[in-house]
Amino acid sequence: MVTVPAFVWRGGFFLRALVIDYNNGIHTAAEKARPFRWLPLLILVVATGTAVWDAVYGSWGNAAASGIYLVLLLLELFWWPKRLERLLTNADRAADIAGQILQKQVSG
Repeated sequence: MVTVPAFVWRGGFFLRALVIDYNNGIHTAAEKARPFRWLPLLILVVATGTAVWDAVYGSWGNAAASGIYLVLLLLELFWWPKRLERLLTNADRAADIAGQILQKQVSG
């Protein structure tokens, strides 16, 4: 969720325009990150290898730490794409509302 403080909405033309610019920045950052989608998979492969190594050659503590890291990494891989989609949707919604208010101010 994109949270926009009340002072932004009451702040006038400039602050509402800033919300629209913030929305464009979020979308640009998401697009620039897209080519690096392979990186979390590489980290997952390395983490799996490390967890297996620690389970065979390491102590129980090392194996537990590697296992916990692996589980958290898997959760992150499944959680983040949904969260990113929701973030972009909320940013679009906030920018649309700010744009409607700006149009009313300009035309009225």
